[in-house]
This record gives sequence, structure tokens and C-alpha cells, in this order.
Amino acid sequence: ALRVLTNKSLLQEIHDRWILSETTSWNVPPLNSIFQNQAAEIHRSKGAIPFEDWWKQGKDILEEWNTIQSVL
Repeated sequence: ALRVLTNKSLLQEIHDRWILSETTSWNVPPLNSIFQNQAAEIHRSKGAIPFEDWWKQGKDILEEWNTIQSVL
């Protein structure tokens, strides 16, 4: 499953981007940086990420696309 955060107050607290799973997390650069071929690294996160909290707040990209799109 893929979920997208749409809570604006939560998004203001978060700077980095992550790919999260129940067992690990990866810190990734912004997609626009990747598309522009800018130097960037993807690396495994060392800090604790509040996975469960973020997962519960996320919107399912397939089932809740209209809600996600209204926030974009």
C-alpha cells in the first residue's frame, strides 16, 4: 500500500522525505532534485521515524485519490 500525507500542519513539521516501511526507513531527496539530475543521496535513516502515526494520518493513494488531489 502507498499512503500520502495531506495534513498541512503535519507537513509543516516535516522537512525531509522518506520511504517508510514497518522495518526500515530511507531518507530521499525531493523528486524535483532527482528529475533535475542534482547531486543527492538516498540513505537509510538512523533516527526513529513515527511510522504508525504518519501511516494512520496518510491517505491511501488509490482509494482516496480525490481527497489527495484536492490538497495538491
